[in-house]
Amino acid sequence: MVRLSPLLSEVHMRKRRLLFHNDARHFHIYCYDPPIRVEDAVAPVDEIVGTGVDTLVYGFGAGPTMYHNTKVGETWAEHLIKAGATTFREPEIWNTFPFWRAYENLRSLRERGLDIMTLLIDRAHSKGIEFFGSLRMNHGQDPAFVQTADNSTFKIDNPELCLKTRPGYPFDWTYPEVRAERYALIEEAVTDYEVDGFEIDFVFSPYYFEQDEEWGKAHIVTDFIRDVQTLITRIGNEKGRHIPFGARIMPTVESNTRAGLDVRTWLREELLDFVVPAVYGPRQMDVNMPFEWLVEEAEGTDCEVYPALQDRYYSVGTGGIDQERREIYEYPGTPERFRAGAASYWSRGADGLYIPWFNWPFGAQERQILSEIHDPDLIREQPKHYWLGVKDIDADYEGYESQLPVTLETGNGPSFISIQMAEVFKLAQVTLKVQLRGSIDADVVDVIANGVTLDPDKQRFSRHGGGGNIYALMELPIPSSILKVGTNEIGISIESRPANLAAQVAVDSVEMFVDYARPTAATTFDRISRGERVGGFR
Repeated sequence: MVRLSPLLSEVHMRKRRLLFHNDARHFHIYCYDPPIRVEDAVAPVDEIVGTGVDTLVYGFGAGPTMYHNTKVGETWAEHLIKAGATTFREPEIWNTFPFWRAYENLRSLRERGLDIMTLLIDRAHSKGIEFFGSLRMNHGQDPAFVQTADNSTFKIDNPELCLKTRPGYPFDWTYPEVRAERYALIEEAVTDYEVDGFEIDFVFSPYYFEQDEEWGKAHIVTDFIRDVQTLITRIGNEKGRHIPFGARIMPTVESNTRAGLDVRTWLREELLDFVVPAVYGPRQMDVNMPFEWLVEEAEGTDCEVYPALQDRYYSVGTGGIDQERREIYEYPGTPERFRAGAASYWSRGADGLYIPWFNWPFGAQERQILSEIHDPDLIREQPKHYWLGVKDIDADYEGYESQLPVTLETGNGPSFISIQMAEVFKLAQVTLKVQLRGSIDADVVDVIANGVTLDPDKQRFSRHGGGGNIYALMELPIPSSILKVGTNEIGISIESRPANLAAQVAVDSVEMFVDYARPTAATTFDRISRGERVGGFR
């Protein structure tokens, strides 16, 4: 029996509440000029120390190539090194300075006898943080791009193993050689490194079989899951501890089925310790992400559900006089928006939260978010901002359809949008904001919330945009008494508009701003803390 240190024993036994993923590239190894310092090599750990993050999930390179000192796979740019292209002066490679940084940083570590994964694991354990490895199950890269640093000899030499009907030429999992290559990397990581858990990522480049062959070959992926679960269980027993094994998957049954992932069977056979429903896309937060089916499937098992909470919001506008050109506007995730997303997830049965990434470097706002959302009590009566907008195209082709935009047919009654909320509503002040594309002052707009018609005299409009991209923002207070924890239905209709105006109105976003009135009377403690004199105390 392996005897663990008290600190490490605590790491392995506690319940996970907040997992943070670092993809190793964009927010780590691409960021620092070479030669990378050891303190920068372990920055993914240090930037989350002192927050609510209890588990660091670290990506293994760029898919086909690894950043750690693998013996069974290929390291970053290894195929170029073998070919003698060690200077990377070819413009098709080093017009991307992050690739140059990655190569020089990793080379500098190896020349010092260091392994980036060992450094991170040791640092995480010294700070009481779990370390999970994460490996993508596929990666789009044309085998013909031989001068690209994130390609691999395995793909270049075996183009016949790649899918022909999928974007980016990912590998075809029909071939045992493809599965064996990923299996070997997992076995090495779990055997040679003291990882506390392991995640396999099916969301990035979610193509494993040719089109229309996915579900007929789903058993191939399931057999792979069984083999990996057996492997990790055996190695964990040899090391005297349980090593959690999980998978990042798509958020809906349909999107997983479309990819050939029989997630329900995985859960029913108890092959996984956790699942992470997520959309890769451009990092769009969705308070409505439908993961409840996973909670239901996992009930009665030891599998936990960690839905991913992304860090971006998007709204849509249209340009041009005909309003046909689509324009996407990006907004960062604020503490208010993260509180809303976290509250929604916690209320619907999440066992923990999974943050795929933040922009680098961390600032005070990012640390505030990570220090709040892991505990529902910390965010219960705090301001929140719920937002529903358009989903990106990646979500669409993954079978994760959007409620918005929706076109309002004049005089045809309301179109309904649902939003998942979790509040102490009796204490809250709630304001609805709706973005109406193409709306004018003469429009008569009706709004219904959970079957109750809201007072139109309280509607407030502001007009925005220019040229062909003109929209209205309607703000309207909602009595908290008609809202509920769970699904809230908002119905919006255009009852009338000028008879000679054929252009229609579209709803592009729906927002709920939740605030809490603060008591005016302060306690004695509050007054003393503000420096007020109370009796003989200050």
